[in-house]
Amino acid sequence: ENNARRICLEPFREINGSFLNAKRRPKSELQKKFRHWDFDLITEEDETWTASLESQTDCAERGYQGLLVLTKRTEEKMLVVSHGGILRFSMNQHENIRVLDGRDIGEREKGEVEECKEQLMRDIKERFGNCELREYIMNWSFPQEEKGDTSKSENGHPADVTSANVVSSDRPIITLTEVTRGSM
Repeated sequence: ENNARRICLEPFREINGSFLNAKRRPKSELQKKFRHWDFDLITEEDETWTASLESQTDCAERGYQGLLVLTKRTEEKMLVVSHGGILRFSMNQHENIRVLDGRDIGEREKGEVEECKEQLMRDIKERFGNCELREYIMNWSFPQEEKGDTSKSENGHPADVTSANVVSSDRPIITLTEVTRGSM
């Protein structure tokens, strides 16, 4: 049996609000139904659901906050299972998330390489398909580091930044480099 921890993180849920299917079930119900999952990091009731649909900007910020949580985890490899909407909004619209294509284009003629690079860049911006798998290497840096300032936070991890009102240049920049893609 696989001993990998299965942790439920609220930030990675689909765009929130308006629709009843966007409302999370109570924590106690989820714990009974999914006994191998850890729900300690969520509240008993869905406190974030409202009758109004969350904006794409707010959804992207929530996805960014989820990635910040992952930067503080000790595991070297993680699998994030989520809905395509939050991933698309976060990866395409959040100014502190950079998505790069690191997939090998192999040995090709010079003209083919440029055409292939253009196609790959279009691909990384596309909506995730049903049951699609994408593998990324995640790195983070602080804007000061990119400008040559090497001062770090206490543990080298991004600071606890939970407000979208914080100036984005003071917040960690998360880089996701895609290395493989497939589907189930």
